Amino acid sequence: FNVAEETGRPADEVAFVTRQLVPVFGQPERALKEAKTAFKFAEVTGLDPKEINDSLTATAVSFGELNAEGARVPITFKRIADNAIDLENRFGVQAAETVKFTADLAPLGAELGFTPEQLQGLGAAAQKGSGITGGALGEMFSRIFASLQEKAPDVVGVFKGAGFDDVADRLAEAYG
Repeated sequence: FNVAEETGRPADEVAFVTRQLVPVFGQPERALKEAKTAFKFAEVTGLDPKEINDSLTATAVSFGELNAEGARVPITFKRIADNAIDLENRFGVQAAETVKFTADLAPLGAELGFTPEQLQGLGAAAQKGSGITGGALGEMFSRIFASLQEKAPDVVGVFKGAGFDDVADRLAEAYG
């Protein structure tokens, strides 16, 4: 009940979201902590908690890190939300839109070697420069990233052919 009181959300909603997060985070205590962060972030951004929860979950899972036992565990919602708010303050773009952008690209971005902070920064810069929402940019960038991934050998070849062997080598490594 404490999370419901602290966030102003109904207890049944907190319980529902927490139950959804237990399989993601593996521990009820961690799931409750992440649910609290999601509700607070929803309050700050004005977005629907379910939408925020889905976006944060997609990013947290995609950018999971190895724990001491060698198991992959999702990163914290706080890490994602704090960075999005920092970018909002620095770039003047909406944190919620940065989170949507990042969630749309998280699986592919992680596969391409981005950190969540790099992907969020790309989203914030693209929003500021274009005036397009994070959700719309996420769809555009996902098509671009997928195309680049399919054409990885060609992209690497262009850089090698231009004499940028160090860049080509890093790209080849990122593309796997």
